Amino acid sequence: MAVWMKSPKCVAFSLVICIVYLLLSRLYLLLIKDYEIIDLPPETGITIDHHGRCRCPQNSPILAGNLDIRFSDVPTLKQMAMMFKWLQPGGRHKPEECLSRHKVAVLIPYRNRQEHLNILLYVLHPMLQRQLLDYGIFVIEQTNGSLFNRGLLFNIGYVEALKVDNYSCFVFHDVDLVPENDKILYGCIDSPIHLSAAIDISNYRLPDIKLFGGVSVMLRTHFEAVNGFSNLYYGWDGEDDDIFYRMTRRKFRLKRFPLNISRYKMMKHMKNVENLKRYELLREGLGRMEVDGINSVDFYYKRVDFSEMPLYTKIVVDVLR
Repeated sequence: MAVWMKSPKCVAFSLVICIVYLLLSRLYLLLIKDYEIIDLPPETGITIDHHGRCRCPQNSPILAGNLDIRFSDVPTLKQMAMMFKWLQPGGRHKPEECLSRHKVAVLIPYRNRQEHLNILLYVLHPMLQRQLLDYGIFVIEQTNGSLFNRGLLFNIGYVEALKVDNYSCFVFHDVDLVPENDKILYGCIDSPIHLSAAIDISNYRLPDIKLFGGVSVMLRTHFEAVNGFSNLYYGWDGEDDDIFYRMTRRKFRLKRFPLNISRYKMMKHMKNVENLKRYELLREGLGRMEVDGINSVDFYYKRVDFSEMPLYTKIVVDVLR
């Protein structure tokens, strides 16, 4: 056995097998790429509201494309509030010149990331304005000492945002990811969308076709059909795989923008404590799907504060275990 393992021919053969495997994996991604790329729906007939406004164009004519993203010299929240005078209280805005096609709530789970939040808001607000969206940004802050529960905070944000307005589209956004292109539409189509497919720390490549983490967007009807995220993933990892399996169960097809558009920068941060129970939870995930999610989220949190800040709506919660 030892002689076989040391044979140069065997080593070379193993290397060839590894290379072939990598090439086939890359070919597989290329072959399925066309089925993942988003085709925006065609322009429909003109719609006019009671103010005489026509529907906004599907493709906004004022987009810039690639953005110059810098993590330095970012204004303070007070300075941004003076810059973005077109914002309504709570970080909400809708175009005046046309009727937006999308009513969007951007949900950001948060704890102790003020610098990251400032940078993200500085990029998002002008970008969403150029996309001609009717939108609001909601920051859901977990205050108590229990492990960070990203999926639960998304569910809380969903429930609380609907108390503010009748949103039809929800963006689930990590605070440490910043879009590099304003053609990444933060609106909804007929399928869930994984927006952050190409991140700088992954060399702008998609590491896994099942990936749904980072930044994603879903119609309200789709989110309710899968009962939202699981409420049980305390610590890092697992909740995105769980909701991907829920979408698969409902036969929803995950879509993405081309990788040269869906580019994000990740800000440096300390990784959350690993969830050691995630594999056990995933094995039982689909069995809990009907009872573990937005229909049971009220049992898992207590709202401590709800404030309409100049740049976002702040929702502070204690997580109950």
